[in-house]
Amino acid sequence: MARILIIDDEEPIRFSLRGILEDEGYEVLEAATAEEGLEVADAERPDLVFLDIWLPGMDGLTAQARLKGNHPDLPVVMISGHGTIETAVSAMEEGAVTFLTKTVTADKVMEAVGRALEGRRREADGVYALQERLETLSSRERQILDLLCAGLSCRAVADRLVISLRTAECHRTSVMRKLHCAGLKEFEALLPKLSK
Repeated sequence: MARILIIDDEEPIRFSLRGILEDEGYEVLEAATAEEGLEVADAERPDLVFLDIWLPGMDGLTAQARLKGNHPDLPVVMISGHGTIETAVSAMEEGAVTFLTKTVTADKVMEAVGRALEGRRREADGVYALQERLETLSSRERQILDLLCAGLSCRAVADRLVISLRTAECHRTSVMRKLHCAGLKEFEALLPKLSK
């Protein structure tokens, strides 16, 4: 089951969320400050974070930015007892999955967990599918892809491999078709996810 980190300075809120999440079979980690939460996230690698916006010391929006910097794929659900629309918008713009008020119901908590973890599963499935598609490339296609990713033009690839420009272009087209990418830029955008 997934590991969920709750970062909130109010013990009753942590207790309530922990109860809901543990009843559903999730492992729960807790922190009372943003600084403590960042340490726990680095050490324990949770699958999801519930993060209070108003924390003593570092606020939740700053902590969210740091979490995203250290763990870009980690979903964050922002929570607040008295958040404004501006705060909610800021949190969502920074990548929060959703924004919940602290008068939240078990159904709302589980809906947020489902949305966050489903998004993460879809992304992992996409990376796995791309890895499988990479394995379908011939050695020549893989060689051409590596050279293109290194910044060489199709002309330079043709010269380096002593093949015609037309052959290099045909291989490039075949590679992009097999990878289901519209072009090299789309593939390069996926590379950081493959290295995880």
